[in-house]
Amino acid sequence: MNYQLVLPNGFTLLGDILPEFQSAAVSIATGIGSAWDPVGKYGLAAFVCEMMLRGAGNLSARGFLEAIDRIGIDRTETLTASNLKFQAAMLKENLEDTLNLYADLIRFPRMPQDEMEAGRQVLLREMASIADSPEGKLGQILDEQFYGKAWGHNVDGDREGIENIVWEDILYQHKKLLMPNRCVMAVTGNFDWEKIACQIERLFGDWERGELPTQPEFVAKRESVHIPSRATQTQIGLAWETLPYAHPDRLKAWAPISVLSGGMNSRLFNEVREKRGLCYDVDARCCSLRSVAGVFCTASCRTENAQQTLDVILQEIRRLEEGITEEEFRAFKARYRMTLLTSQESCQSWATEMIGDWVNFGRVRRNEEILEKMESLTLAEVNDYAATHPVGDILLCTLGRKALKLR
Repeated sequence: MNYQLVLPNGFTLLGDILPEFQSAAVSIATGIGSAWDPVGKYGLAAFVCEMMLRGAGNLSARGFLEAIDRIGIDRTETLTASNLKFQAAMLKENLEDTLNLYADLIRFPRMPQDEMEAGRQVLLREMASIADSPEGKLGQILDEQFYGKAWGHNVDGDREGIENIVWEDILYQHKKLLMPNRCVMAVTGNFDWEKIACQIERLFGDWERGELPTQPEFVAKRESVHIPSRATQTQIGLAWETLPYAHPDRLKAWAPISVLSGGMNSRLFNEVREKRGLCYDVDARCCSLRSVAGVFCTASCRTENAQQTLDVILQEIRRLEEGITEEEFRAFKARYRMTLLTSQESCQSWATEMIGDWVNFGRVRRNEEILEKMESLTLAEVNDYAATHPVGDILLCTLGRKALKLR
């Protein structure tokens, strides 16, 4: 059964009791995202995250890590353009200790100024590792051209931005973005809702709500880009708009993309790799922010095969408007059901899904509702949508010896 509690200051707690588990999980979305990085200081959100993790409450950085180990927390931190997420899984009897620890992390991070330079070096190393990857570099350019610099730049920042950040920037950004009315926490697993709700009210109830920051704008104009490279491989990236996750017609739009690239029997895998041997890996996936969503298709191939690889990919993308088959439609539904079921076999995955629902729909959807919407979807609806909404305005970004053409 799903529960929810919204404190007067806007802090939101979601809960789902799963008594069959002996564990519990916590997921916290803070609203700190790289999209709010100032121009010339890309990497500021990553710097804030790095400094927040260096101690909390009365615990030093070492003391914080020792507490994590003592409680037995399996943790991750994820930074995206829109959010900094903290995720933790633990035995059910350790949930309350975990919440106390993470409340200190969210509200009272120590952020020691004397460790700022050490944090800067960590970020520079992480940024460099991505810059050294041709696939990563191409993906970054594709994101920037599709979403715009604010939403598309590398969440870890760039060398210039990281080196330009001063201590006052970190303090200002932390105070500007981290507030209770931008935080959503989900707790799943084996726990007592009333007890945890009281604990959350005690830990976060006196936190003063803040003024919501202005949301950065998305790109107004997209331009195809070629990055010259002497590498023997050419990186190909394509992107076009689709419906956001919460749109009522989203399944109609996303089903053909699953057929295009959804497993070893997908159209791209068969046509590009298996039949022609043009490349080893080709992929297409839907990525959605709240109001803007895109399909991102990437491939890596030898230079002499690059234009042919692009031509075949474009052929399969444009062929989607002709519709998908009954067999492909059944496979799409099977994959969708499997994804839904496996997400609830892990407390941590389900906590993350709950926050996603809350952010996109303003509520947590019941499994029955999600499955009913899928089961009611018909092949005719999918094919009618594909026919009336053909793929257009494709963005092309490439990295290699020769520029390629959309033909």
